[in-house]
Amino acid sequence: MIYGWHDTYSQYRNGLLDEDFFRQMRTGAMQALSNPASRAVWEFYRVPGTQFAPFMDGLAASLSAAEPSNR
Repeated sequence: MIYGWHDTYSQYRNGLLDEDFFRQMRTGAMQALSNPASRAVWEFYRVPGTQFAPFMDGLAASLSAAEPSNR
């Protein structure tokens, strides 16, 4: 799943995919990252120093900021 997202991200950045396809991938990634298990998988496979890592981290952070606090 993560490798597919990375491939889509790379193709989009290189002008090989249109905005609609990229938006669909981003939405699917955000839905998956809303699950704590998927976030743990992302943290396991995360490769620092790539352009993809901050993109995915940003998606995860936007979800964290949007979640209501239980405290």
